[in-house]
Amino acid sequence: MKKWFHSVLKHDNSIPHSKGIDIEKAKLVELSVKFNEIDTDNNKSLDQIEFLSFMAQNMPALSPFSTLIFDVFSDGKNPSIDFRSFIQFYTSCSLVDEDPGSLPNIIFSYYDKKKKGYLDINCLRNVGKSLYKNRSNFTKEDAEKMLYSQNPANPKNGLSRQEFANLFKTFLVTPIKDGSPSRSLNSKQDARYSTLPISNSVSNSTKLNSNESSNLNSDFNLNIDTNIKSSNLNRQKLSRGKISSPSSFNRKSGDFQLINKVSISEDILHSTSLEAYKAQFQQFNINKRSVITEKQLGQLVNEYCLIPQNFVFITMKIFGKNGFLSFQGYCSFRKSLLLEVESEESYSHKVFNLFSGDDGLIQLQQAREFGNLIKLKGKANSIQRWNSIINEVRYIYQVNGICFETFSALMYSMSTT
Repeated sequence: MKKWFHSVLKHDNSIPHSKGIDIEKAKLVELSVKFNEIDTDNNKSLDQIEFLSFMAQNMPALSPFSTLIFDVFSDGKNPSIDFRSFIQFYTSCSLVDEDPGSLPNIIFSYYDKKKKGYLDINCLRNVGKSLYKNRSNFTKEDAEKMLYSQNPANPKNGLSRQEFANLFKTFLVTPIKDGSPSRSLNSKQDARYSTLPISNSVSNSTKLNSNESSNLNSDFNLNIDTNIKSSNLNRQKLSRGKISSPSSFNRKSGDFQLINKVSISEDILHSTSLEAYKAQFQQFNINKRSVITEKQLGQLVNEYCLIPQNFVFITMKIFGKNGFLSFQGYCSFRKSLLLEVESEESYSHKVFNLFSGDDGLIQLQQAREFGNLIKLKGKANSIQRWNSIINEVRYIYQVNGICFETFSALMYSMSTT
């Protein structure tokens, strides 16, 4: 585990003293079982694929932040998350923002290397690089947008701890510079994040101290091997039915065909959002036509930090026609980004459905097609890499192909280099 983390909550003068992690022993046993289920190679730590799969299955609301969270809580030459770090992350999700052990506070402390109590432009660039791994370069200008989106009290210093917590909540509901959030995160209860179906209650019955062994879960492995075998046998299999999609991929010709484009729903796209989208669309509609080109769409998504740049081509194929995107198509695109990941109309599902077969799974050939379209290079799109992912899914879900849960967790984190 990262050295900074053993002492950050004790010695960071910008936040109150932390009392450590208090959690019932029964919960530790339960989480230890969960940890061992995810740890498919039984090395007592979670690599990135294992952790991203866990996030997609159990914490979909935080799934877009999976790579950022992994960077913060992982350690080692081949980064991975040990059991203690896993418990620290899990517990942080049940704490309100004011608590020094809450997720936003931990992320803030990690990037506030000099303990200034602020995240300046350079710190925010590091946050952005971790959050948007597929972007070729998260620039100073991008970091400035992130900074000024919160109307900071001291912009020269950067974002304060509370301002960063507000930014984190903003990311949970809507991208930067977007219209009105789809839900409120004002109350303390709302400030907590969706977690596993395990009680968030904490007590003084068991306390984890920072000097405890990194392989803490071995202390709680009471009949865990038996429990894992049983849970693997009883794990509910995924539905193999094909998810309906507004688009389809013609595998013989390699062409995308638009089918039943999603209509604009006023209950999701409020009038204020529509006005904001119209202004954004017109900003890049240089020729003042009713459509924008793929290049203009790329400039738009880059300006508003909507999706990685290498997803522009796929986005145009889903929501556009003949290389052009109308305002209605743009609104449909924005609507898909606001929906929960599990929704069949979400952006992740639309991308997944371009490549999945009748069994609702993506096979090796289609996975590499996806890799080619988002410009994966070298080992990132190799047969060996995709086969390792497929084998991972086969072990976890007992299905022969890449399921949506894994795809949605990985789609933004694939390296383009």
